[in-house]
Amino acid sequence: MSRHWSSELRGLTSAKARKWMVRFLILGLLGLLLGSCSSWQAAQLYREGSLALEKGEFDLAVSDLEAAAALQPDSSEIQNHLGIAYEGSGEIEDARRAFERAVALDCDNASASTNLEALREAHWSRESSLP
Repeated sequence: MSRHWSSELRGLTSAKARKWMVRFLILGLLGLLLGSCSSWQAAQLYREGSLALEKGEFDLAVSDLEAAAALQPDSSEIQNHLGIAYEGSGEIEDARRAFERAVALDCDNASASTNLEALREAHWSRESSLP
């Protein structure tokens, strides 16, 4: 009798374990899907913002790229394009901050470094302290 009870207990434990594993797997997949959805949205906004930049529609580019940056705050490329959009719309301080963030996120981002240096040369004289 005790043998039957222990095998039944093992079966119950195994069923509970499977139930929890399935729940864990479902939650994990849901997390991946939501995370990738956010990445997809950021990529779409980045593309739209970049197209707006090419057309000279700086305000639209700022809007799209700010939304992309909110979804992917650690993207150096998004920050660099956001800096270009800010500069094009006359928001020089915001442009400087975006370029600096792009460089801080990826010190090998040559475009962001070049854009930051060009912005500084264009808007601040060598005699004044550079921000």
